Amino acid sequence: MGRIATSLEAQIELLVKRGMVVEDKDYAKHKLEDLGYYHLGFYWHAFEEANLEHQFKANTKFEDVVGLYEFEFNLKQLLLKYLRRIEINLRTKIIYHISLAHSQNPAWFVDRTVVTSKFIKGFDQKVYTDRFKQDNLMIQKHHAKHQDQYAPAWKALEYMSLGQIVKLYCALKEIKDKSAICECYDIHNPQVFTTYLWAICATRNRCAHSNVLYDMNLRESISNGPAGKMNSQSKNKISGVLQVIEYMVGQIEETLQQEFRDEISKLSNCYTMMEGIYPIVKSVVG
Repeated sequence: MGRIATSLEAQIELLVKRGMVVEDKDYAKHKLEDLGYYHLGFYWHAFEEANLEHQFKANTKFEDVVGLYEFEFNLKQLLLKYLRRIEINLRTKIIYHISLAHSQNPAWFVDRTVVTSKFIKGFDQKVYTDRFKQDNLMIQKHHAKHQDQYAPAWKALEYMSLGQIVKLYCALKEIKDKSAICECYDIHNPQVFTTYLWAICATRNRCAHSNVLYDMNLRESISNGPAGKMNSQSKNKISGVLQVIEYMVGQIEETLQQEFRDEISKLSNCYTMMEGIYPIVKSVVG
């Protein structure tokens, strides 16, 4: 759309000028009105010529762009269900094992002998804020009844985001504490486990917001581990993350792993007849 807002008709005209096949202009108008020109641009980027700015590859169809968007939308909804299971399980494991290991301090998450000073320094400003205490009923009730500065871990961690939980895990000072958690998933190297957690966290954020999955690049590569070996590309792509998710849900419950495999396969099969996007779908799901 450039720097000047344009009408739906003008947007369609521009797409055609750039080489996109728009067979049904009413359909295109409806989808642009529904999803937005700029938002769909995240998906037609996959169909642009590499060396020609804003020019589409031959036979790029508007319907294929929408198909790629719909595939991603459905994939995100599918993944969120399993990512949520991983998040709950991880939080539970950390609360149980680290609270038992440091049973004399229910607020071990702000104990400098347990977690790094850097994590504790930013805890009140980034996590345990006034809003955190006001918005979360059980925290509010705790402080109405008790005079301590922090609710115990089994209450406080329940309301921390996945990203905050992962940061807390990374901030654990003792290898034995980190190992106690990763061993729950039959992972013997905390560094490998950390790359799994950051991949899961990044994917969860993309699923919850507008960021795309099909061309994602992780900031930190996934390490080879029990989730299986990955080539240099998969280590930073959604295809590698899917391996990690499949492995992690399998460690939670075997039937959950099979459900995940079946749902991914079913979703992929829905797009086998869409020649324009199926290669992208296959690169994502493997």
